[in-house]
Amino acid sequence: MEDIDFFYGKGTLEVCTLIRETTNKFTKLGPYIYGIISFDGGKVRVPGRLTDRILKEEEIELSSLEDREVVPRFRRRYAVERSEIVPTISLAFTFADEYYPHQKHQIVKS
Repeated sequence: MEDIDFFYGKGTLEVCTLIRETTNKFTKLGPYIYGIISFDGGKVRVPGRLTDRILKEEEIELSSLEDREVVPRFRRRYAVERSEIVPTISLAFTFADEYYPHQKHQIVKS
C-alpha cells in the first residue's frame, strides 16, 4: 500500500458556499466559506473550510474563488481555557497566493 498525504501539497477549490450563520456553539466564528477541495487532479476530494479570510457584510462572488489553489492549514478550533482544548478535526485551507507563501516540502535524508 502506498503512503500518501496532502499536507504539504496544493489543492484546488472546486466549488464553495458561504455560511452566514453558524451553529449555536460556534457563534463567535462569524460567516465563513465552506467548499470541496480536490487533490491529485481530482482523484481525491475533501470538504473543508477556508480560514484566515474575514468576511464582512458585503456580497461576495463565490464563483471568483472557485478553481483557485489552496493549501492545508492547521487550526485549534475551540478552547474554553488554554488547558482545555476540545479535540476536533478540522480541514482548513487558505488560498495558496494569500497570507502565507506556499513552500514546497522536501524530505532531506541525512
